Amino acid sequence: MKRISIVLALAAVMAAAVALMAGTALAQAETETFQITQPLEFVADANDCTGEEILFEGVLHQTTVVTTNENVRHVVSRNNGINITGTGLETGDEYRLTIGGSLTEGQITDNLYVYAEEGHSVLITEGDSSNVRTHYRFIEVTDFTGDQPSVSIEEFSLDCIPGDTTTS
Repeated sequence: MKRISIVLALAAVMAAAVALMAGTALAQAETETFQITQPLEFVADANDCTGEEILFEGVLHQTTVVTTNENVRHVVSRNNGINITGTGLETGDEYRLTIGGSLTEGQITDNLYVYAEEGHSVLITEGDSSNVRTHYRFIEVTDFTGDQPSVSIEEFSLDCIPGDTTTS
């Protein structure tokens, strides 16, 4: 199943920010909180139900907390979009996009690492195009001893909901 570009773009932004922040926190060996608010502007095949490219503009807010001690590192990152609007490049339909997600990762023991990411988006049209609702979850547990296999769980759902064809 084709994934929504916005979900992947959001995951890439989250992963890059977490990677940068985690390195800083490891050097300081303490709990740190990072707040990032940045403008967004991008074109994406966000309406998988119609295939239409959409120009999005808005703001992404992310809070990341990194805690490190001599044995473990734990990263929790939460993000959400603020006032993200879009315009369909073919139809001119206007869209509102809500996004949110979280990422948690940590070295539980010397040999066990857990990574979990979850996110959702809702794309709502003010025109006749379909609305789109997505949800994804990815969990990976890695055992570095080699005695036990790594576990990976991936879920993705996409729902196309007919747009409003009435006027109000």
